[in-house]
Amino acid sequence: MEGMAHITWKIAKLRNSNKRNLGRKSTFKPTTIAMEDIYLVNTTVIQKEIVNHTLKYGVYYIEVMVIMKNVRDCLNYNYGFLRIKESPLQPFISTDPPLGSILKGYHKYLTLDASSSFDPDVPKFNKSGLRYTWLCARKGERFGNIALLPIVTPQADSKDSDGRGCYGTGPGKLDSTGPNAKLLLDQMEPKSYVIKLILGKDEREENVSFEFELKPSNGFVLEIR
Repeated sequence: MEGMAHITWKIAKLRNSNKRNLGRKSTFKPTTIAMEDIYLVNTTVIQKEIVNHTLKYGVYYIEVMVIMKNVRDCLNYNYGFLRIKESPLQPFISTDPPLGSILKGYHKYLTLDASSSFDPDVPKFNKSGLRYTWLCARKGERFGNIALLPIVTPQADSKDSDGRGCYGTGPGKLDSTGPNAKLLLDQMEPKSYVIKLILGKDEREENVSFEFELKPSNGFVLEIR
């Protein structure tokens, strides 16, 4: 069968379907209706593209109805269901200087940059709602309960050091809740360390970590005669 046809697309969202447990009394709420006229032949494939980031989390009912204009009482429809779920957050860390060449006494800071981290469910430039938790420990140490970890800072008195963590006070959080953090290398012992970033948003959390070795610099004496 060929001829002009009127195509109607309907998309309806199930109320409260963004929640983990759906109630039996939940109903579908219409959100989008699109209509168009096209010429159909036997091999025509009817398609409708849903633009990225336009549907919120939840369950959707999708229906397409075709009414032939040149044939009386000729129509057909089909339907399906679509669930939009949260995507895992994507944490990324870059460092300055590079991890393979960090020397105590030569490099004063290690700059940590997680500004390339993103939520795939929104445009990449949209960083709203992202939470950054920076952790630091010596290699082999455990972080334990993150909520109970203290914020660690360099100690003015070496007597307060217990020889653990980044600054001799044990594993803990760095004093930064944004996408950038900084380690004071001249206040750290030449050891191997672990840096961990916990990236959070709403109920989602992902983490990424790396190890680096703070090497002692080999000083030299310059004598002029």
